[in-house]
Amino acid sequence: MTSQPLYAIGNTETSTLADRVCQQIITAIVKGEIKAGEKISEPELARTYGISRGPLREAIRRLEGLRLVESRPNVGARVVQLSVKELLEIYRVREALEGMACRLAAINMSDDEIKALRTLLDQLEATQGPAIEALAIAGCDSISRGGIVHVAGTGHSAIIPLEA
Repeated sequence: MTSQPLYAIGNTETSTLADRVCQQIITAIVKGEIKAGEKISEPELARTYGISRGPLREAIRRLEGLRLVESRPNVGARVVQLSVKELLEIYRVREALEGMACRLAAINMSDDEIKALRTLLDQLEATQGPAIEALAIAGCDSISRGGIVHVAGTGHSAIIPLEA
């Protein structure tokens, strides 16, 4: 199974350096490599990703637009730190969107798409134990966003995962 980005920014074939770095930082935030509330150090991130500060600043602006980072004048940028209330609100919206995507997929999936999903579930089960556990632990986002949302006919992947 190939590794897909947790949150796709633009078309990966035509993405800019800022797009790719933004994706890498999102992944680092989601995985906890950059912690909630942590200050974003431009020089450190530029060294880490081997880029100049121009594309990095563009990536940080995109992260601000996604509300993953907040910047303050004369202070700098920090990864947002969500309250329990905010997290619950996000999960309620996510639950509703993913439920709707699954309902639409159940209605719109072709036989080939159903076979492909069954094959993916079989692969997860063979390598990681019971399929439901594998989905909960490792594959939920790639299946729900990459498969179910696509099959539902939306063509969009706007759900930002909150787990690694």
